[in-house]
Amino acid sequence: MQYRFLNSPLSIGSLELKNRTVMTSMTMMYCEEGPDGGYVNDQLLNFYVERAKGGVALIIAGGVATDRYVGYGKMMRLDDDRYLPGMKRLAEGVHAQGAKLCLQFLQTGRYGNAGAVYGDSDTLCASAVPSSFSPDVPREMTQEEIRTVIENAAGAAGRARAAGADAIELCANSGYMIAQFLSGVTNKRTDAYGGSFENRCRFGLEMIRAVREAVGADYPLILRVAGNHFIPK
Repeated sequence: MQYRFLNSPLSIGSLELKNRTVMTSMTMMYCEEGPDGGYVNDQLLNFYVERAKGGVALIIAGGVATDRYVGYGKMMRLDDDRYLPGMKRLAEGVHAQGAKLCLQFLQTGRYGNAGAVYGDSDTLCASAVPSSFSPDVPREMTQEEIRTVIENAAGAAGRARAAGADAIELCANSGYMIAQFLSGVTNKRTDAYGGSFENRCRFGLEMIRAVREAVGADYPLILRVAGNHFIPK
């Protein structure tokens, strides 16, 4: 069987893919832990290079932490210029095997662990609604913290493009931070970021706009959204 369409090239805006196979993101936890961790290391690099050798056209690597509210230990990070050399190595390694690299930006929100938050004592969420994924009760984000998280994502987006990544994916699925704002189960706010569906969309839309402004109109930006989170109302 030839799989004519699966094996044919595909253009997504300015992104040219050699076929239509995509490796979706998996947070591998291969990086060093702690406030000085998060660098691309040989284990992580070799993992993605081997997948690129298998013939996949697009590798979505991540999650990538874009600020100090990491939530998970050993994640890749891109909240500072010191992470650029490692990301460049990753992009070059994947490109050498004929694949393209997309970085998934992940804000864990209430699914994170306070022990992996650096410089603060709490995880953040739209509202102080705990989850069964973490023993820690999150803190409801202030509007200043919302702006900071969005600005940090935009800063990381500029670094991703500078490092040679071909696209960015924003994680708005599986109950993570953007999804926590979208859902009335986890968003109990009474300000401009809560209440109506329009208000609950505001955080995600503002992040999309900020990231888009940081990378330019020609750069591929993916939003991963789940159709159903399977959370009882």
